[in-house]
Amino acid sequence: MKIGYRNRSMGKLITHQIKCETCFRTPFSFGEYVSFIKCDHQCKLEFFCSRECMAARTYVPDYCSAMSDMGWIEYTHYDYIKKTGDKVGVLLPTEKPRVDYVPLTTVRADESIEAAWYDYFRRIKRDEIFVPCVDPYLRPLDSNNYEHVKTSWLLKLATDASTFPLTILAALEHIFGVALKDREHLTFYHVGATSTEMGIMRMNEEFLHLLPKLKQVITGYIGPNVTIPNHPLDSLQCCPSCTRKGRSRHFFTSDALFHDFGKTPLSHQHPPDLVVVCHSGHAEEEPAKWQPTLAHLIDLKIPTLFTCYTEGEARDEEVVLKQMGASFMRLPMEN
Repeated sequence: MKIGYRNRSMGKLITHQIKCETCFRTPFSFGEYVSFIKCDHQCKLEFFCSRECMAARTYVPDYCSAMSDMGWIEYTHYDYIKKTGDKVGVLLPTEKPRVDYVPLTTVRADESIEAAWYDYFRRIKRDEIFVPCVDPYLRPLDSNNYEHVKTSWLLKLATDASTFPLTILAALEHIFGVALKDREHLTFYHVGATSTEMGIMRMNEEFLHLLPKLKQVITGYIGPNVTIPNHPLDSLQCCPSCTRKGRSRHFFTSDALFHDFGKTPLSHQHPPDLVVVCHSGHAEEEPAKWQPTLAHLIDLKIPTLFTCYTEGEARDEEVVLKQMGASFMRLPMEN
């Protein structure tokens, strides 16, 4: 089980409704709309319902700076959508397939999440365009150079989509160990899939680019909220290099619940190496509806990766799964 990127809760600051950072009331909590006071420090993204609540909030410069950074990243995201029309956002896949396999476990993660991402972009992804503009903490090398500043925002924004395939790859490394580098075929399911998982389908080619011996990857998107219901197994375009080598990637969808999908021919034709359940909230939201699917997963003994937004949510899901008899290859940890 993995816990989502630690700044995920700050990742959509601009779309969050205004609330008091001290008492958590909104402008509509008073019977009629009340104008809130905006933070007068750097970020301008915290609000307070009164001067008393504002005075009770301890100012933390590092937190304010992070809020400001995330705010500008969000503005960059909207600017990107406006200019390109691509609502998915910034995707920065590995441009060239690797000829050698570098495990994600070698990523330097001893300092900060930003340093770990820099190490990935520089040493594993081997980015030659953006990385020269930032320091080892993804900060602009020259804060007065707008291109450096914008590149810093873009790289941080790109981590959102890159987190999905890399989290899956990290789970596969844990399951298969060193044998992963010799795998030629991989199949995994996204259970409870939504537009979030399907929107970044293009990033699935990362598996072909980061695992040199991989020839085929199949991804199934399963659940009542898939955006393309009941699409049969179909091929997706690969980069010219992968195409020349006969490598391929495929996908299918089903709007069935997973325990019902397990009765279909497609399930038997393409059994998964890994099942992924992203941010389901199964311990909080409609737990009774999730129980048959969780029970089916446990009965099948399929390696399953769960992701959550917070540590508390992960611990709650751990309790539910243990009560149902699940065994754990790894307990909740920060991603």
